[in-house]
Amino acid sequence: MNEEKRKFRRFDTALEGTFEVPDEFISGLCTTRNFSREGCCVTANRLLPQNKIVRFEFRFPESIMPFFATGRVVWTQRQSESSAARFQAGVFWWEIDPVERQQLLDHCFADWERAGKSHPTPEQPLDL
Repeated sequence: MNEEKRKFRRFDTALEGTFEVPDEFISGLCTTRNFSREGCCVTANRLLPQNKIVRFEFRFPESIMPFFATGRVVWTQRQSESSAARFQAGVFWWEIDPVERQQLLDHCFADWERAGKSHPTPEQPLDL
């Protein structure tokens, strides 16, 4: 049996946003694929340079106010050329406001419930 060996649970939650790599003068559009306690996976229309710090601005569908996060790109992968989001990247959270982290957790949990998933068990707590 193929067991999940990741350190933290992943929450499949798509949030649209933008990113900026300040040192490289690179910016673009992105969508999250999933979140965990330590980071997220994003698809983007431009390559995010590995080991660089990236600033993100995301929006929850139910809110007009954005939330901001900063992370370091730990891996990148090229996707299909036919897709608008041609690149995928893993991001390790560098900085995210505790209040916004809680809003993100609430949003992920709401998505989890909408998808009909069972509630987390004590062995797999729901946390970001």
